[in-house]
Amino acid sequence: MKSFIFILFVLLHIFNELEAQNCSRGRIPGIINVCRQTGRRNCVGVSSGNTCVNLNGGPFVSGFTSGNFQCTIHSDRGCRGRSERVTRIGSNRFSITPRSFRCPCV
Repeated sequence: MKSFIFILFVLLHIFNELEAQNCSRGRIPGIINVCRQTGRRNCVGVSSGNTCVNLNGGPFVSGFTSGNFQCTIHSDRGCRGRSERVTRIGSNRFSITPRSFRCPCV
């Protein structure tokens, strides 16, 4: 019985580790920098491996990605509501107040 519980524990641990890996091997989660001020000031970088991430600590008014890819911000939590694409170019002043986002694996 003890060995069964141990094997079950190991399998659950492996499953949780695989679940946490959203990017395939050799790829990393994309990072978006969300800013509380324009002009790339008062920013924080957050990553998303092609999954929806809810934002805390806003309101965020602008942002940019940390690479040559696009992230999508959403006006509601859970990547719902209005959406807007964010790139690396410019300060990307948001037309919505983002509450969640999704970035690709790069």
